[in-house]
Amino acid sequence: MNSLLEHALSSLNTQLEEANIPPQLVDSFQRELQQREASMNELIAARESGELSLSEFENELERERKVIEAEMLSQQIATKSVIQNAVNKVFHTLTDRIV
Repeated sequence: MNSLLEHALSSLNTQLEEANIPPQLVDSFQRELQQREASMNELIAARESGELSLSEFENELERERKVIEAEMLSQQIATKSVIQNAVNKVFHTLTDRIV
């Protein structure tokens, strides 16, 4: 792993711990970052070698950020759906037993 990326991830982990984010969410986020690691390392290498201008590099990093954000939002929606279904089943059961 690129040392720049390692430093960024270490800083991120500290911020996540300080924010008291649920461990499952932190794990999901870290998995997403690990899946994007090769791509981000390629971007860093391309910028360091001069293959990408600063503007191109920033645009590509923004694209990576949006990909990770979209994945996290998808997981959030899926989790919300599971929770809603569980709550609905509980209340449906209560309603059936009372009526």
